[in-house]
Amino acid sequence: MLLLPFNLTAQALLDNEEISSAENYESLLQALDTPELVYSLNIRGYNLTSLPDEFTQLVNLQELNLSINPALNYAEVFRTLSQLKSLQKLTISLNNIEELPDELGLLTQIRELDISGNNFKELPSSFEKLTNLEKLNLSELRNLDLEQAFKTLSKCGKLKSLSLSFNYRYEIPAAIGLLENLEELSLRKNRLSSLPAEFSKLKKLKVLSLKGNRFEYIPQQITEFKLLEKFDISQNYLLELNPELSKLKFLYDLDLSENTDLDIEQTFQTLPQFPALKELTIANCNLAYIPAEIGKLHSLEVLSLWKNQLTVLPEEIGNLKNLKILSLWQNKLISLPEEIGQLSNLEKIFLWKNNLNTLPSSIGKLVNLKQLYLSDNEIVVLPNEIANLTKLELVTLSNNQLTQLPEEICNLTNLRTLYLVENELNRLPREISRLQNLEELNLSSNQLKSLPVEISQLPSLQILNIELNMFSQSEQTLILEMLPNTQVYY
Repeated sequence: MLLLPFNLTAQALLDNEEISSAENYESLLQALDTPELVYSLNIRGYNLTSLPDEFTQLVNLQELNLSINPALNYAEVFRTLSQLKSLQKLTISLNNIEELPDELGLLTQIRELDISGNNFKELPSSFEKLTNLEKLNLSELRNLDLEQAFKTLSKCGKLKSLSLSFNYRYEIPAAIGLLENLEELSLRKNRLSSLPAEFSKLKKLKVLSLKGNRFEYIPQQITEFKLLEKFDISQNYLLELNPELSKLKFLYDLDLSENTDLDIEQTFQTLPQFPALKELTIANCNLAYIPAEIGKLHSLEVLSLWKNQLTVLPEEIGNLKNLKILSLWQNKLISLPEEIGQLSNLEKIFLWKNNLNTLPSSIGKLVNLKQLYLSDNEIVVLPNEIANLTKLELVTLSNNQLTQLPEEICNLTNLRTLYLVENELNRLPREISRLQNLEELNLSSNQLKSLPVEISQLPSLQILNIELNMFSQSEQTLILEMLPNTQVYY
């Protein structure tokens, strides 16, 4: 038996940032060896049949994951956990629980509770004693009586976040209107095509996900959520965008992805009416073109159009002066417009898996660019102007048709990661020594026979991959000698 001190006292609660940086214990024995140091414990799938008596010594425990421990007696578990006054977050998902014991009501300290993926049909009446509960996951509960659940949850006055995802329901009971304090609601992966009129009572909603349902039109009730900030209605059957959504003055994040029947002209005529829109995702919608009206979305900071059928972009895209992230991967782009250079605040651009063979010279005007993803294209040469992108930290150019790395890329002195896998490189420029901050260089699957001795002057280089090239054994040995502090894969 472990001998533990009996004078353990709870410390002040950690905030979310402190918890995320604290050690996450995944060994019960290790946790019980130093119980006062444990703030987060994950013993998912531990095959426990009971909690040891010493468990109450975990006086600072704030987060506990007991998922996939179906043999536990959860009435006893809840009695034990009720003694841990610091416990804020509890996960008991995927435990085949047929009935939630009344002892759950003893956990009055709990703020976040995940009871998803079980088999119970209703919430115990003691649930209303969870007066501090703020976040609840009721996903993957196909047997749950939602009407009864909503009436019970209406007594939990602090409940702000609720997930009802993956329940495959065709309708939501009117009693959902009782949850008037909700700020976040997920109804992902159900089979909904409409919402009850009482849904409009959720006036405090800020985040709503209807992803993966069967809506053809955006429900009118949603236009009444004046505080709504984020709305995900991807993976539905939308035909058009409801213009009345423009009344939502705080809506800044909208996801319309995977609505393949969406009227793209009507959508882009409507979007400029959204005053706060900063993040827009219209991915995997089989879009063959983007209307010129995109240039009117002046507030956009993030634009995601990945997995479409785009071959070109309208020149009006250059009007998006506030854009920071542009995601266009897995389209069929053959070129970029010169106006791309007007996106002076752009920090990340994702262009992999397209048909680009070059970049416009105006790319050099993206002086704030930090990440450039160009893998899986047909690029033969890079414009000299790439030398102006001195803030670049990451460049991926794998699976292109480069025969030489331009000297200009060696001006990117903040570069930390450079991927050049599967090109046709036969040499590297001696100027590569300028990349003093380079940490990872991947040159695998090229036609290199040697590396310049200047590569030994890269003090930050931690990883070098030169597999599947044409190096002789003696050349490989020389490279290893030149880079004694670098992990070399050959």
